[in-house]
Parts: sequence; C-alpha cells; structure tokens
Amino acid sequence: MVVADQVTVGWKPQDFDTCAENFAESTIPASCKHKIHAHEGGCGSIQFQYNSDKLISGGQDHTIKIWDTNTGTLNHAYYGCVGSVLDLAVSHDNKFIIAASSSNNLYVWDVSTGCIRHTLTGHTDKVCAIDASQISCFLVVSAAHDLSHPKFPDNI
Repeated sequence: MVVADQVTVGWKPQDFDTCAENFAESTIPASCKHKIHAHEGGCGSIQFQYNSDKLISGGQDHTIKIWDTNTGTLNHAYYGCVGSVLDLAVSHDNKFIIAASSSNNLYVWDVSTGCIRHTLTGHTDKVCAIDASQISCFLVVSAAHDLSHPKFPDNI
C-alpha cells in the first residue's frame, strides 16, 4: 500500500470477514507496522525481493531503495535513473533491479555494486510497466505510452 510519499508496511483490512476467508494465517494485523517516508514527490512502484522480507521502492525522486520491513530502516539506495521510477522488476535471483522510467528508458542495477549495469533504450515515450522472467535471469518485457512492447534479449 502506498500513501502519498510514504510506504506503509503492514496490512489493515477494510472488510475483516472477507479478508479472513482469503488470508492463510490465523492472525490478521489490524494496523500498520511501519510508515516510511520513502521518496520525495511520491512512490511510483513497490515490491518485495523474491523469498525475502526486503521491500524495494522506486520514486519520483529518481531513486530505488531497499527497506528492511522488520525495522523500517533503509538498507540501500540506488541512484542514476534520469526520470521518475514508474515500475520495478527484480530478477529471480535478486541480483538485478530493473526500473521503468518516465525518461523512456529501462535501467538495470546490479544489486551487489549499486551501479547501473545497463540502460535499455527503444521506447519513445515513458515506460509504464515492466516484468522480468522467472526462468531467464535477463529476459525483460516492458510496456510504454508509445504503444510498443519490446522484449529485451538474454544478453543484457
């Protein structure tokens, strides 16, 4: 759940009975665990790393951040995106974070070094959606306001 320029970690059900039927655990949190001032200007995308409790957020301040959901603290910040981050994807091995940007590009960060490994071009308008394959570490698909859907090859 994203609230303005904050990230809310936790879950607060609106309809307890409906949520309880669909929730696997027996205890449903009634309030949020942490409120994090994540990005200046708003948070454009958020997701968990695979098999992890680390939360990744991307914002209008052109940054990607990784958060510890147990403490609400910032673990890492990644810089270099030219435009606002509109969507995120993570490689299945958590080694790369890919950001869709309002600058018409995709940016691929190496999580271990914090450096941008690649800037993927090919769109002529802002990139609004992205996904990474769960089979191939480097297979990425994106969608943009230019109505194209390029698929980037395995040689990233």
